[in-house]
Amino acid sequence: MKLKALLLATCLSGCAAGGPDFEPPVIEETGSSLFEALVSHGMPASWWTSLGDQELIRIIEAAELGNVDIALARARIEAAIAARRGTGLVAQTTGGVSTSETRTRTEEDGATVITDETALSLEAEFVFDLFGGERRRSEAATAEADAAVFDAEVTRLAVLGDILGAFIELRYAQEAAALTRRSIGTAEDLQAATARRVEIGDASTLEASRSVLDVERSRTELPGFAVAFDVQALRLAQLSGSNFDQIVPGLQRGAPQPLPSSCAPRRMPVDAIRIRPDIQAAERRWRAATAEIGVAEAAMLPSLTLSGSVID
Repeated sequence: MKLKALLLATCLSGCAAGGPDFEPPVIEETGSSLFEALVSHGMPASWWTSLGDQELIRIIEAAELGNVDIALARARIEAAIAARRGTGLVAQTTGGVSTSETRTRTEEDGATVITDETALSLEAEFVFDLFGGERRRSEAATAEADAAVFDAEVTRLAVLGDILGAFIELRYAQEAAALTRRSIGTAEDLQAATARRVEIGDASTLEASRSVLDVERSRTELPGFAVAFDVQALRLAQLSGSNFDQIVPGLQRGAPQPLPSSCAPRRMPVDAIRIRPDIQAAERRWRAATAEIGVAEAAMLPSLTLSGSVID
């Protein structure tokens, strides 16, 4: 009779999981991640290399290893994977080993007798997944782990976007400063020519004063561009986890504004939305929430537990 009950419980544990099954949106798949989709459409995963600026490439490579937000997102992936490992049979099975020692002191025929007794106990318990609650919990944990992967990609893209924005602003400050220096040189030449004209009576002192004012006005713009360079360089150092003094020498050499060597591949609007990692993360959380319905329904139903212990 007991054997029949055990077989029946085992069969019941193989029943379909409770709660609704997740049905993803009917949209054509284009890849498991944003970068894979871009690669399949002809754009390299390391898309920033196409901008042709070695300093930008070095800063992004440093950010991949040293950015705190990226490291935190990757740690969340590990935490989600660890949580997933704690579901399924691992969660259904519990047990432990315990030991105890007893010392007895007795008096026999005027002599003291000390007796030591040691006991070893092994206990185990298994909860049958009768209504699929544990399977749904495992499904939810898997979906959360997938969502953590896409969240890490969202964080990575945000950091890379901030780096690229700061880098473009830095290159702009450098180019603006270079143009201003050339403008100052031209204004100084014009000032010298105006001074000579004043000497021969071909220009007034007012024109000479205006030429001096033009030179000084241009010179006052240079400190602002220097400050803008330092601000963006400091931001790049923070984003990449690098030392400010280490990245500045390479940036000071200057270079043109980074421009892509090729255009991004064209795609349908729905396709562009579908490959976004934040959209895919939201879909995985939708799946996890759907699975949690089955967990909640199973929790309201009876459970069957098999337990045993061995004492030596």
